[in-house]
Amino acid sequence: MSLKNYLNNNMKKYIISILFITPVIGFSQCKKEQKSFEGYGDYFGCLNDNEKPDGKGKFDFYSGGSYEGDWSDGLMEGDGIYINSNGLMFEGQFTDGKMSGQGVMTQISSDYSIVQTGVFDNSNLIKGTKKETQSNGLIVVSTVLNGSVISERRNDRNYYEASDISSNVESTIIPTAREGDKYIITLKVNSVKGEWWFDTGAYGISIGKRLFDRLVESGVKYRDLKMNVTTFGVGGSAEYGYIILDEITIGEITVKNVVAAVSLEQNYSLLGVQFFDKFSNVEWDMKAETLKIYK
Repeated sequence: MSLKNYLNNNMKKYIISILFITPVIGFSQCKKEQKSFEGYGDYFGCLNDNEKPDGKGKFDFYSGGSYEGDWSDGLMEGDGIYINSNGLMFEGQFTDGKMSGQGVMTQISSDYSIVQTGVFDNSNLIKGTKKETQSNGLIVVSTVLNGSVISERRNDRNYYEASDISSNVESTIIPTAREGDKYIITLKVNSVKGEWWFDTGAYGISIGKRLFDRLVESGVKYRDLKMNVTTFGVGGSAEYGYIILDEITIGEITVKNVVAAVSLEQNYSLLGVQFFDKFSNVEWDMKAETLKIYK
């Protein structure tokens, strides 16, 4: 076969393929149309022969909010963005008119914001993560599996992280000096000593106002979480602000990144059970008046 004949034959094949492909491309497009649906809203986009949204389009609801994305025979189907009148937004997959599939749901109000990311079933997160940020600075991150929360981390609590522990020993024994109905424990924040009441009923570690002022004057570094809360107890209410201390030494173990509450009004400092979640294990011997802490 000559080169001329070869080129002619291949050109014919190319032209034939173009003739077959072109109509397919044409059918995938549609004429954008405007249509109002009584009692529901206004639509602009593709319509099928029954004048139902089908293909790409946007629907503005009379009740507020909108949906822009894929449609199938009048239902949200495929990828799209839904926004309602209350500030909820979902960007992701829709099935049979419902928020079902992979996506991100965001809710914002004056008191909080919630961002859920993962797999949804009829607008409910069944697998993924949920991050809630409250107006007072509290952040809660939850892991969801099969529709249930299986783990949760908050920025106002301490958690065990092996990388935060520094020690040449596996454990250390801490004396707890008893004064009346209180046990006193001495800690060092960086290199500055202070005394805390060991209180099993207390939430975490709190620092009294005078002690905190002394720590700051001594150059102790901390990170402000910009979160103030009011607590209520037998003695009444109290105002606290939350910070992260670079390190605290207890006995022969130094632990980093400790969340602490700073009293804005009172001078006593409390050491509660939640502080000890920073360690792998703790044993309290009330008779011997000691704490054994494992790194």
